[in-house]
Amino acid sequence: GPPYFVKLYLLALTNIPFRIYLGVGPPVYILFCLIPVGAGSSVRTLDPVWIYAALGGMTADSLLGYVLK
Repeated sequence: GPPYFVKLYLLALTNIPFRIYLGVGPPVYILFCLIPVGAGSSVRTLDPVWIYAALGGMTADSLLGYVLK
């Protein structure tokens, strides 16, 4: 997606009320930060063999999608 400064600038241009922003913005940012935080903590405790297997699987899926396209 776009960089955060673009997101924040576009959000400021919408003129939404602060209450709506406060009710919607933080939960969305928290949900979006859970993915990288979870990935980082799982990489720290995961066996490197599984990481290489996942990368190989993603590469194979990408190649298969390219071939089927």
